[in-house]
Amino acid sequence: MPKKTRNSKTHKKNIRRGLSLYKTDASPYWFARIWVSGEKKYVVRSTKESSQLAAEEIAEELFYDLKQKRFVEAIPKDRLFIHYADMLVKQQRRIAGKTKSKRYASDDESILHRKGDGVVDYFGRRDVASITTPDIREYLTRSSYAIIS
Repeated sequence: MPKKTRNSKTHKKNIRRGLSLYKTDASPYWFARIWVSGEKKYVVRSTKESSQLAAEEIAEELFYDLKQKRFVEAIPKDRLFIHYADMLVKQQRRIAGKTKSKRYASDDESILHRKGDGVVDYFGRRDVASITTPDIREYLTRSSYAIIS
């Protein structure tokens, strides 16, 4: 039989698929355990509630906030828009001057990294999977107003 520690889960309750509560001896509070399918991992947050009923309500709010992307979670660097923009510029630098003009990479880099209305300024820290067509339309509308003004 495994040795019981202060961090062992003492009380467990499944609320729904992807959301559960648990309590440990180390804390008087309930913890919410939420499955994030996009990152294939669990996120654990304290509900800061000692009552199970109140903790369930807080856990539902945390779950909803996470699903609505209001909850700030670390996005892996290889999933950020800026990562792909940098990969594009590196690839263009490799072929610039050979099969393309010498300014091929620098022109696109200046467009990507332009201050104020550049693509990287707008999408840089976002997960590429979360960027949708309406987001691109909004960027194009916003940048066209900046050009007109």
